[in-house]
Amino acid sequence: HDKVGIWEAIGKREGIQLFISFLGLSSEQHQEYAVEMLEILTAQVDDSKWAVTAAGGIPPLVQLLETGSQKAKEDAACILWNLCCHSEEIRDCVERAGGIPAFLWLLKTGGPNSQETSAKTLVKLVHTAEPATINQLLALLLGDDPTSKIHVIKVLGHVLSKASQEDLVHRGCAANKGL
Repeated sequence: HDKVGIWEAIGKREGIQLFISFLGLSSEQHQEYAVEMLEILTAQVDDSKWAVTAAGGIPPLVQLLETGSQKAKEDAACILWNLCCHSEEIRDCVERAGGIPAFLWLLKTGGPNSQETSAKTLVKLVHTAEPATINQLLALLLGDDPTSKIHVIKVLGHVLSKASQEDLVHRGCAANKGL
């Protein structure tokens, strides 16, 4: 309706809670519709970003990065990107929900759009040069999939910029291997 925006049409926060409920044990089609609607909302309505977080939507969205259909993975990645761009508090929630390993997995297994969104989101999420993250990125870089390498290089460069000078020059450190 011309006078009613999408946020009002879904019932604001109550609508978000309904969409979040479809991310769990519902059919693949319901998941895809729900995640697509959440992607539209988080791209257009700032209040929806906090509503998704408050409704407990971050853990199921992170889980979809690993277990959803290709469409659900792509839309979940976009939603989490939108959330991570909104605030440091939401980025912390995504990280605590296992966002970094899930986005690394999607960087390896996702399609081109998912890989690009994963790389952008990882740059937002990663604050320290953890050896495990560097080693996973190196494994992706040295692996057989050439399509993700440009995205891996972007993330690896960001992660290495967080490393200490000592770690970068010390032989055997993950950061040194990353160089």
